[in-house]
Amino acid sequence: MKTKVLKFMQAAGAFAPFRFAHRGKALVLMYHRFSLGENGPGLPVRVFREQLEYLTSHYQIVPLSYLAMLLNSGRPVPPRTAVITIDDAYCDAFSVAFPLLRARRIPATVFVVTGFTDRTVWIWTDKLRYLVAQVPDDVLRASLAGSPAGWASNHRLSPSNLAAALNTDMKALEDHAKDEAIAAMARRLGVTLPDTPPAGFAPIDWDQAREMDQSVVEIGSHTATHPILTNVDAGRLEREIRESRARLEDELHRRVDLFCYPNGSLNAEVRQAVRRAGYMCAVTSNPGFNDDHSDVFALRRISTEGDLPRFIQSTSGFEHLKIRMLHGAMAARRHA
Repeated sequence: MKTKVLKFMQAAGAFAPFRFAHRGKALVLMYHRFSLGENGPGLPVRVFREQLEYLTSHYQIVPLSYLAMLLNSGRPVPPRTAVITIDDAYCDAFSVAFPLLRARRIPATVFVVTGFTDRTVWIWTDKLRYLVAQVPDDVLRASLAGSPAGWASNHRLSPSNLAAALNTDMKALEDHAKDEAIAAMARRLGVTLPDTPPAGFAPIDWDQAREMDQSVVEIGSHTATHPILTNVDAGRLEREIRESRARLEDELHRRVDLFCYPNGSLNAEVRQAVRRAGYMCAVTSNPGFNDDHSDVFALRRISTEGDLPRFIQSTSGFEHLKIRMLHGAMAARRHA
C-alpha cells in the first residue's frame, strides 16, 4: 500500500481491530541491520526507536527463551506477547540497537554466525553487495551480459537491487556451486574479495557478544558459516549446527538453546537435526504468528522493514490477511 494510505489508516485506528484479533498469538519480530542515519545499510535508528515505543505500548516483550519454555511445557501464551530477534550479529546490532534495548530494559535475541564473529567468513550475501559496489555501473552491466542465465535479465536494476536479485538466484544453488559462482563473478569483474569482512559488513566481536548476553540480550546460534542448510550434505549440516553451538558455549560460558535457520530455510531433515542437537526452539523467516499449537522448531516471524505505518500494518496481522486474500483471488482466477 502507498505510504499516504497507510498513514491515514494508522491515524484512523484501522489496524487496531486486527491487532486485537491476534492478541492471543505471539508476535516474533525479525531484524537484521541498523543504521544511525537515514541512508545506511539497515533500519534507521529513528525508525527502530519508534518501533520500540509502539511495541512497549501495545505488547509485553519477552525473551525468546521464555516463549520457547511456554510452548515446550504446554502452557498458554499470554495475550499481547512479542519477541524481538536480530539475525547475523553485525556490528550495528551492538553499536545501534543494543544501547536502545539496554536503556529501555527490552529483551531481545541476537543470532550469531560463529565463523563471522571469528572473522574467518563473510555472510555470503554481502560478497555480491561488495562486488557490485566496487566497479562502475557500465562495467558491471557489460560483465553481466556474458554471465550465467538469469543474471543478464537484471540489467535494469539499481546496483543494490541487482545485488539482491543475484543473491536470490544464488540461493537456488548447492552451497559449493554458490561459492564457485561468486568467485567467478569476482574474477570477471577483476575484484579481489578481502579475506575478512570489510568495515561496512563487519560483525560484533566476542567481547561485545558477552556484554550483550550479560545484559538484556540472549545470544543464539545462526550456524558456523551461514549456509542455506537445505543445500548442504548431512555431514555439513551436523557440523554447522553443533560446532556453532559449542563455539558459543565456549565463549559465553553457558548453555545455548536458541537457533535460527539461515535464510529461514528448513525441511524435515534440517528441523530434525536441530532438534537432535539439543536446542529448545528454532525460528524461520516464514511470515505469521505463533500460538500454543505452533511447532517450536519452526516459529514464524514478522519482518520489520519499513517505516512505522508499514510496521504497524505487518504486526497487526493486516498485511498477512491481505496477502492471503490476494493469493486466494489468484487461485480463484487460475481455477476459473
